[in-house]
Amino acid sequence: MKVDPVGYRGTSRYDDVWSRDVEICPYCACELAYEDEQCPQCTRSLVSWHFRYEQPGANLHILWVLLGGLGQLYLINGILDVLLGGRFPLVILHVLLTLVFFGLALAVYYRQAWAHQGTIVIVLILLFLRVINILGLTENFLPDPADPLETLFISPLLNFVLDAVDVMQLVALTLALLWAALLTGPDFERRKSRQRARVSRQLQDPSSFYVAGRDHARRGEWASAVLHWQRAVAHAPANRHYHRRLGQGYARLGYLERSADALRTARSLTSDPDERRQVEQLLARVQRQSKAAGPNEKHDK
Repeated sequence: MKVDPVGYRGTSRYDDVWSRDVEICPYCACELAYEDEQCPQCTRSLVSWHFRYEQPGANLHILWVLLGGLGQLYLINGILDVLLGGRFPLVILHVLLTLVFFGLALAVYYRQAWAHQGTIVIVLILLFLRVINILGLTENFLPDPADPLETLFISPLLNFVLDAVDVMQLVALTLALLWAALLTGPDFERRKSRQRARVSRQLQDPSSFYVAGRDHARRGEWASAVLHWQRAVAHAPANRHYHRRLGQGYARLGYLERSADALRTARSLTSDPDERRQVEQLLARVQRQSKAAGPNEKHDK
C-alpha cells in the first residue's frame, strides 16, 4: 500500500528541521530565512541562475544553423580566393570569418549569452559594410580602397560563383540578424532563484526518490538527498536499502539519533549475515559519535 510522505513527518518523535515546515539549506540542512542567499552555517551560495525555458526552442536551432551556413559560405569564399589568385589579406579575412561563424554557431548551440550578443554585433557590422558598398559610399567612409572589407564582394575578378555566394551570404546575414535580434532572445534569458532543499514534484515511485537522493548526495546536497530518501522510505517502508541510505544521510548531517533509528530499522529488515554485519558496524559508529557529541547533537526530543 502506498504511504503518504506527509505521514512520515507526522509520526516523527523528533522536533527538528525534518519535522517542521521550514526552508533548509540543501547542503547542510541549516534552517534558512526567505532572504538568505548564503547559508549561515556552511557559507555556500544559495543563488542559482537557470534558463527561462529548460529546453531550447526551434528558433535557437535555426539561428545556429544559419551561423554554421555563414561559416561554410565564407569558407567557400576563401577557397575561391585562393583558386583565383586573390590577395592574401582577403583570404585571411575569409578564413577568420569562417572561424568566427563556426565558433558562434557552436556557442549558440550551447546557449552562451555572449554568443547571442556577439552575433548581433558582428552581423550588424557586416550588413553595414554591405549597405555602404551598395550605396557607393565606400570612398567616403573607408579611406583605404584596398581594405579587404571594402572589396570583399565588389572585386572585378569575382566570377558568377562568387556573386552567387555573395547573394547567399547577404540573405543568411539578414536572416541571422532577424532571428538573433527578434526571435531567439527568450532562449538565452536566465532567471535568479534561491536554492532550497526540496523534493522534485516529478517523482512518484520510491525507486525514483532513492535514485534522486543518491544524485543529490554525489553533488554534496545531503539535505536534499535526505528529503528524497525520506520519501523513498515512506513509500516503501519494508525496503532495507532505503532505510540504510537514510541513516547514512542523517549521520552525515549530524542527526545521529535519527540515523541510529533508521539503521536499526535497516538491521531488522536485513536477513543476509554479511549485510547485517555492515549495518551493525555503521550503527555502532553512529552510536559512538552520538555519545561523543552529547548535548550538541542536532535535535530535541
